[in-house]
Amino acid sequence: FERTNPLQLEGEELTARVALVYQQASLACGFAPDLWYDFSAWLDLGGKQEEATEVLRKAVQRFLPKDLTLRLLLAQRYELGQSPLPTGQLEAADEAYRKLMEDMPKPCPL
Repeated sequence: FERTNPLQLEGEELTARVALVYQQASLACGFAPDLWYDFSAWLDLGGKQEEATEVLRKAVQRFLPKDLTLRLLLAQRYELGQSPLPTGQLEAADEAYRKLMEDMPKPCPL
């Protein structure tokens, strides 16, 4: 609802208000991956790629460590250099992909 800007706020005020709504929603719905993806996408639209990456990182570390979609999105952001880590971006991407492969279900030995 806040994304429709019913208060007719400008620029940074709107972004701050919507971010606050997403942060409050994450307290109650922290285990909903759609919420984290939407929050990250909203920050991307506002030109805040580093904050969007940080949101995904927190979601994966704190709430959804087994969610494959969020983990792949985070690894892709590291790989494309859209992370707050100026050095070692490829290493961070490699580590994210390696952890993802380790957590994948193993094929049945039968």
